[in-house]
Order: sequence, then C-alpha cells, then structure tokens
Amino acid sequence: MDKIEPKSLETRLERPDWKQWLPIYGVYRVLKDAKDNKPNILNPDGAPIIFYGASAYQAISIVGLINGITYLPELAQKLL
Repeated sequence: MDKIEPKSLETRLERPDWKQWLPIYGVYRVLKDAKDNKPNILNPDGAPIIFYGASAYQAISIVGLINGITYLPELAQKLL
C-alpha cells in the first residue's frame, strides 16, 4: 500500500505568480510556470472559476489590444 505523504507547508502555500494576470505577458508566464511545474491560474484542477475567469480575461485583453491598435490611426486622424 502506498504511503500518502502530507504536503509541506511551503507546497500548500504556493500560489500562482501575480504576473500571470498581466495581459499578453501573462500568457507567457502561465506557459513558463506550467513547464516548470509551478502553480498557474489556468490549472483547471485547482478552481474552475479562476480557470474560466483567467481564460476570459486574457482573451478579452488580447482582443481589446488588437482592436485598439487597429483603430489607433483612425483616432489620430480625428484628433488632428
């Protein structure tokens, strides 16, 4: 029978890095932390609400950034 070892306090208190919430750069941090077996916000095993919320947040941020860059020349023409 396998012995179940309790998690250390350090492991239990380990949380995802706050930089994972930054738009665009956060996607890089999530992938890097997942590769290094560190906790990340897109871990569906942890909390589904955080998983879906973080996924939607990153998607909306990226689309908003692309949309803003697309309309930047039009906005500049209106202002000038």
